[in-house]
Amino acid sequence: ITTLEVPNSVTSIGLGAFQNCSSLLELSIPFVGKAETGDNRHYGYIFGNQYAQTMGNIPIHLTKVTVTRSTDFTYRTFSDITNILELNIPDTTTYIDDYAFFNTRFPNFTFPSHLVHIGSLAFSSNANLRSISLPESLTQLGNSAFYACRGLVHVDIPSSITNIGLGVFGSCDALRKIVIPNTVTTINLNAFMNLSNVTIFTYFNSKPAGWAYSQEFVVYYNGTWFLNNGEPEPYI
Repeated sequence: ITTLEVPNSVTSIGLGAFQNCSSLLELSIPFVGKAETGDNRHYGYIFGNQYAQTMGNIPIHLTKVTVTRSTDFTYRTFSDITNILELNIPDTTTYIDDYAFFNTRFPNFTFPSHLVHIGSLAFSSNANLRSISLPESLTQLGNSAFYACRGLVHVDIPSSITNIGLGVFGSCDALRKIVIPNTVTTINLNAFMNLSNVTIFTYFNSKPAGWAYSQEFVVYYNGTWFLNNGEPEPYI
């Protein structure tokens, strides 16, 4: 069997239910893990992995996964699952917990239009993620959420965000441009650490009091002011 679709009517899947489906290429499931609520809500459970953070018995050629019903993704739901190249989750999803997609490898990800919360390190260390467009519904962006996403080149931050946490885009080596809306009143220390070639555009006329950053931060610019290494200078 190469393609498997578990119907939405299913409410529970046992440990190792698909353990010997070594030929699987595509999988559609209503939720991740044992059930939509409760314990054992990690991807490897249905392949016989009692604990998260291991590829274990997961079919190595299973590269496309679609989740059809879940509205939240818990701690380490897909963490360290490196063979998935296409992951689809419901547009009704509102909550992505800490480490939920940590150290994954999918190059593209459609963020649900109802998403409210992205936890700390949720997408960190995904070397293949290229571009992210965060929805206007998003209000919480956790510390180091996209830390060390080294292939990331483009970021759209929505006007619903007021705070950019510690290390959110730190060590995203390929990142060249970020546009920050004027709703962002707080930027925490090291939010953009280790970025040597990024230009960050904003619509503020002066630096907000709540903006802090490490000395690695290279440029803020909106046409009327310029900051280099944290010190204001007239734009030339």
